[in-house]
Amino acid sequence: MIVVVDAGNRGHFAADISAMHRQRKAVFVDRAGWKVPVVADLEIDRYDLLEDTRYLLAKGEPYGPLLASARLLTTAGPHLMQELYPASYRAALPSGPGVWEISRYCTDPGIRGRSKRLGYLWETICAVMELGMAHGIDRVIFAANRALLPLALECGWDAATVGPTLTDGNDEVTAVVAVVTPEGLRNVRDRHGECQEFCVRAGCIDQSFIANRSGNWMANCAFAACHAMGGRFQFSVMVRSASQMSLRAA
Repeated sequence: MIVVVDAGNRGHFAADISAMHRQRKAVFVDRAGWKVPVVADLEIDRYDLLEDTRYLLAKGEPYGPLLASARLLTTAGPHLMQELYPASYRAALPSGPGVWEISRYCTDPGIRGRSKRLGYLWETICAVMELGMAHGIDRVIFAANRALLPLALECGWDAATVGPTLTDGNDEVTAVVAVVTPEGLRNVRDRHGECQEFCVRAGCIDQSFIANRSGNWMANCAFAACHAMGGRFQFSVMVRSASQMSLRAA
């Protein structure tokens, strides 16, 4: 299950957002040695403070622990890769209202087993494409380190490197651009079985759920405008907001 958090519903997910920042601090600062801002044991940068920042939170169940997370920023405004890459290379990076940046992908450092961690990566990639198509996004960009790069290029979507590989301490990062298409989403799902269980059968209308201020889940109106794709709805993301839809696997 992927929960989409934005400015409109962020207050419902304060505990998950705090857990995300703690996990990012443990992974990126404590383990990887990144020199990034830390506030009260939380890894937070200025992009987390932007109004239009979105997060994808992987959870086993609505009230379960946070398992993985990623951040989405529009490239029409300030975003991390503007800061990461020298000015001479930025022209090669696509930007604008139709391009999102993915950053700070992080799994719970307590999760053991490579297959589990990869499962959350594939699930997040599927959610990025699903949400992107719902918002008219045609491409996403991100900086991939040495370990992530082959996974990102070979997972099934149409992805390619852009610009040079830069040294980053003992690691290196390469800019990647991926195209957001129904075909790419289908390929990732077909290649990685972990994504299949988050699909909703075409012809089914799942219930939406929102959270009231007491934290209870309650049925809301069904989302009837899903785009069918390959025998399935293309949406598997879950949003705790009265203004947005949320779907779970049938």
